[in-house]
Amino acid sequence: MAPLAPPGSDSSANRLMNDVATGNRDAFAELYAITSTRVFSLIHRMLRNVTAAEEVTQTTYLEVWQLAAQHNPARGGTTMWILAVAHRHAMARVRSSGFAASHTRHGATPRGGDDVELFEDDAQFGGERDRANRALSRLSPAHRDAAVHACWQGLTAREIAHDNAIDVSTVTTRLRDGLITLRAEWSSDRPGVS
Repeated sequence: MAPLAPPGSDSSANRLMNDVATGNRDAFAELYAITSTRVFSLIHRMLRNVTAAEEVTQTTYLEVWQLAAQHNPARGGTTMWILAVAHRHAMARVRSSGFAASHTRHGATPRGGDDVELFEDDAQFGGERDRANRALSRLSPAHRDAAVHACWQGLTAREIAHDNAIDVSTVTTRLRDGLITLRAEWSSDRPGVS
């Protein structure tokens, strides 16, 4: 087993993903070992349910195995790609038959509001927690609230509008403008990225 890379380093994961793409099961087991804590942490934070988080983690790694040959590390690091797959599957679960209503809307709210430190541990962002929190802190409270509800709670624009007694078009504008701002802030924090 290769030594673990420090948090934020994707070199081990990239190397392992190349081997996984050839069907190497040992490499897949090692990739799982170095990424599964981050993946489960992200999914559990979104779903707030251990059993559901375990199921979505399993689904995530099944897709990673199946699509490993299609992953292009030049387009983004392996760990972030796996986290994106996990986020997509978790969002699908949140939006599925009543899961959102019973697990995210009643009492399971991520840290947010005026305290923009949404990401408590570096595991979710591979050592980039400070950059993510810095980018979120640059949003207005209204834009940040819309982003938190849509991205972390899995609510639709219509649900956010209903919950806040505002027009759906206002929510969609806040989401669009907030995401544009987040992208610009995230990119400006990273030299050579636009």
